[in-house]
Amino acid sequence: MLLASILGGGILLFLIFILFASLASISSPELEVQENTVLHINLNNTFVDRAQNNPFESFDPFSGQTQSYNGLTDILAALNAGAEDPKIKGVYLSGGLALGGQATLREVREALLKFRESGKFVYGYTELLTQKGLYLATAADTFLVNPEGIIELGGLSASVSYYREALEKIGVKPVI
Repeated sequence: MLLASILGGGILLFLIFILFASLASISSPELEVQENTVLHINLNNTFVDRAQNNPFESFDPFSGQTQSYNGLTDILAALNAGAEDPKIKGVYLSGGLALGGQATLREVREALLKFRESGKFVYGYTELLTQKGLYLATAADTFLVNPEGIIELGGLSASVSYYREALEKIGVKPVI
């Protein structure tokens, strides 16, 4: 009897979970673009190839926080559609902590440049601008940083200098 009660309770919890998941997927309203709309891209989110629309995937049950993701396919589709839509006037980039791979950020930057070619503006603002955020900010018409903000200027590449031949010419023998 105890085992049957535990099994019945487990099945009931599973059915309740399925019910809530199906209600969450059904309740996505149709998006209507209004006049003078500005697309907003939050650069402080993690850039991934494909963001999931599952509300339970980004929820951390231990901290109670949710993690937001910028899906590359979603951003590219929105920028391509926005370039052709007369109701969309431009793009606003907020934040500067762009987290993602260099190839993903390059795709976003190229899409922003293509969006600008349509004659629409791309503006941005942040208080903290990292190297990857700076890379995306170069695609904007104007990108403002708070006067007391921080900009990370590390460079995109590094090289190692070798001094063996130079030291041999002056007669120095290094001891390592």
